[in-house]
Amino acid sequence: MSKQGDQLKKAHPKHKVETFEVYAIDGELFAPKKFFAQYYGITSMTLTKWEEKKDGFEKSQFSLPKLHIHSIKETFKYREKAVQPSNAQRATKNKDLALESKEYEELELEKKRNEVILQNIKIDEQRANLVPSDTTDKAIAEFGAYFVGFLRNSRITLSRDLENMTKDEIFDFLDVHYGEFVNDVAKRVNFEQSDDLPTVYDEMFKRISGNE
Repeated sequence: MSKQGDQLKKAHPKHKVETFEVYAIDGELFAPKKFFAQYYGITSMTLTKWEEKKDGFEKSQFSLPKLHIHSIKETFKYREKAVQPSNAQRATKNKDLALESKEYEELELEKKRNEVILQNIKIDEQRANLVPSDTTDKAIAEFGAYFVGFLRNSRITLSRDLENMTKDEIFDFLDVHYGEFVNDVAKRVNFEQSDDLPTVYDEMFKRISGNE
């Protein structure tokens, strides 16, 4: 270790201090493999594999039998080229971007299509070609209130009627109990309409699903 290295080591005893010699030959800087291993955070074995590829990280002509040195400038260029995406990778990335763009365009077109459908439905409603949404909304709200009332009443009656029943008896009783509710609902909804106008929701489902 050089004198400066010794000074650094003494000044920072809690830190690992290493020195690597760098050589300037005809104005170009060269360094041993240990320097690049430290710089890139890799092992000497990896650097040996780089050398074996003979595609840019080759020992300099100035190397000695027991001192392999490499051009710092050329090594940096070699690594910069190695980490650049290949043509195939760039093509794949461009293809992925194109697919994402196409999917986005399709979603935008679908969004605009649905906006037009909803706008047309609104126009039909205003022209009295459809049952007004307020009417169907009111019907749904009324049914919701009816269902909530049924559930609240069921809590009281079931807690009393199911007491001391067996499992099979409970199933049979619930079949009858909920069957009565379903039959009552069927009577409320299956009645003759005064006209044949479809509801807003019928029309919306038909148009969006493409079953016009």
